[in-house]
Amino acid sequence: MPEINESSTITINLKLFWSLIVALAISISSVIGVYYELDKRISAAKELPKPGTGFYIVDRSDPNAVDSWPVSKIEFTIKGDQIARDEIKRIKKALKDNGIEVEEPE
Repeated sequence: MPEINESSTITINLKLFWSLIVALAISISSVIGVYYELDKRISAAKELPKPGTGFYIVDRSDPNAVDSWPVSKIEFTIKGDQIARDEIKRIKKALKDNGIEVEEPE
C-alpha cells in the first residue's frame, strides 16, 4: 500500500474533473433554490394574520357575516335549550318504547 504524504500526487482526467464541477454546481444551485423557496414561504407567512387573544369578532353590518359564527349569547342559549329538550324527548320515547313509564315533574 503506498504511503500518502505531502509529496503524493493525484491524477485526475478531464472527464472526472468536469463531472466533479457539474456535481458541485448542481449541489450549489439546489441549496440556493431551497433558500429562495424558504424565503418566499417565510415572507408569505409574515403576511398572514397574527394569532389573536382568542376572541373572534364579527362585524354584523357586513352582509357576508349574516348567520356566521359566533352566534349571539341569546341564540346560543336558545339552541342549547332546544337541543336539550329534543334529547329529553328522545330519551322519554326510548324509555316508553321499552315499557318504562316516566313521570312528568310538577
